[in-house]
Amino acid sequence: NQIQQYFDLESIYELNLDASNQLAGHIRVNTIHIRPETPGVGLYPWPWKGMYFGDVPVTIEAIPAAGYRFSHWEGMDDLTDQVITINRNTDLYLKAVFEKIDEPVLMHYWVFDTSIPNNTPLEELVSNFHVNNPSEIQYISSLEGYPFHQWHPDWRRASMERRNHPTSINYLPEGNNGVSYEQSNMRGVQIKQPFRMDDRENAVIFHVSTEGFSDPVMRLAAVDEGAVEKILVDYSTDAGENWKIHDVDNTELLLANFYQLFEISFTDVQGAKNNRDFKVRLRFDGIDMFQDNGDRVTFNNISITGKSLNAFTVLSQAAADGRIVPEGNIPAWEGSSQSFTITPEPRHRIENIWLDGAIVNNNLEFLNDSIALIHLNNIRSDHHLYVEFYKQEEELPQSGKPALVVYPNPSSHRVTVKALHNMQRIDIAAMNGQIIQSFDARGKKLLNLDIAALISGLYIVIVQTDQGVFTEKLQVMK
Repeated sequence: NQIQQYFDLESIYELNLDASNQLAGHIRVNTIHIRPETPGVGLYPWPWKGMYFGDVPVTIEAIPAAGYRFSHWEGMDDLTDQVITINRNTDLYLKAVFEKIDEPVLMHYWVFDTSIPNNTPLEELVSNFHVNNPSEIQYISSLEGYPFHQWHPDWRRASMERRNHPTSINYLPEGNNGVSYEQSNMRGVQIKQPFRMDDRENAVIFHVSTEGFSDPVMRLAAVDEGAVEKILVDYSTDAGENWKIHDVDNTELLLANFYQLFEISFTDVQGAKNNRDFKVRLRFDGIDMFQDNGDRVTFNNISITGKSLNAFTVLSQAAADGRIVPEGNIPAWEGSSQSFTITPEPRHRIENIWLDGAIVNNNLEFLNDSIALIHLNNIRSDHHLYVEFYKQEEELPQSGKPALVVYPNPSSHRVTVKALHNMQRIDIAAMNGQIIQSFDARGKKLLNLDIAALISGLYIVIVQTDQGVFTEKLQVMK
C-alpha cells in the first residue's frame, strides 16, 4: 500500500503464468526465476500467479531446459518472442510452450585448465558443465593410502594430476561458458605409473547422471606417453560396483603417442537411460603395468552427450475430506514411475481413485486401514489422477443404534455382517453395481462371510432385512 500510494499507482492486476512442463523449461519474471530452487517457490510451481502494479513494465522470459527449445506463448496471440515486456492493468494468463530437441545435447563436460592446481595429486574433479545433476571424476590409485603428503616416498606416484599438454580435440566452448579454445588456458590431466600394484590398479570413474536423457555417448582426447597400450572401458547402472561391458562396441581404446579422439556409445545399454547412478570406468592395460618410469597417460576435453526424453505431466487432485501427495502438476520423464500417497481425513475412507476417467480401485496398495498408495509405472503420456472419499457411517441418525455393521473393515478373507433387524439376503456388489457374491441370511442378525475370492478394492454390502434394505461399504485388502 505504501508503494502504491508513494508512486501513485492506481491499479493492481493478477499475472498468471504456466509452462507446458517444468522439466522442459521455466519462466523468469523480472528478476524472479519461477522454479523449485528459488526460495518461496514450491516444488511443483505451475500454475503460478503474482500480483503486479498496473502500467508498470514487467519483463517475462521463457527459458528452455537442456534438450528443449521455446516454441511460443499461449494467451497473447501466440507470441514467439522468448523475452517479452508487458505493460497493463488487467489480469493476464500466459503459458510458455516448450518442445523437445531431437539432436544430442551436451550433458557433462570437464575443462582441464589452469584452475586445477599443478603438481598436486588429485582424488576427484567436478565437471565444469552439467545439466540436471552434478558430475565428477573419482580417481582410485593402485597405491593404498593415496594421496600421500609431499615428504612421503610415494608422493606423486600412481597419481592423477594436472598435465601441461593441451589439445583442441573435442574442445567445446559451450561447456566452458562460451570461452574459445585460444582463451581457455587449457592444460590436461595425467594418470601416472605404476598402473598396478599387487591386486590394485589405477582407475578413473565418471559419475555421470543421465536423468532426463537417453543414448549417452562419451568422447575424449587421450595420448599415451610411454606408459600403457590401451584403455579398458566398462560401466555400472546401479549405486554399487557392478561393472559390465555388455552392448558397448568400443571397450578397448588403443592409444598412440599423439592425441586421438575416442568415442564410446552407451546407446544400446539397458539401464543407461534416465539413470542418476550411471557410471563409466576407465582402466589401463599394457605389457608391463607394474613398471614405474614416471610415464603417463594424458586425457583432455571429456564430454558426455545425450538425447532429451519426452516430459509428461500427471495432474493429481483430491476431493474434500482427504489429500493426495504429491498433489498438483507433477512432472515425469518418459518411462519413469511415480507413486502417490492417499490419506483420508479421520472417519473417512477412499471411495474411488480415477485415472484418466476410469476407476482403478484395484490398483491401490493399502498401508493400513485407510492410507493407500497408487503407483504409475512406465509413464508415456499425460495423466489425470483424482481421488474421492466417503464418510464411514456407523449409526442411524434417528435411532442412534447401528442398523448395519460390517467388520473388520477393511478385511482380507473373512468379514462379519451384523444387522439390527432379521436379515433375508446379503449381496456383495462392485462399485458399478454388479453382484459379485450372494449369501442366504434368512432369519439371522449376524453372519460370517468368506470373501477370500474377492480382489483388493471397494465393494458395497447390500443387506435385505424384514425392515428394508441397508448398505455399507467394504474395503478389501489383500
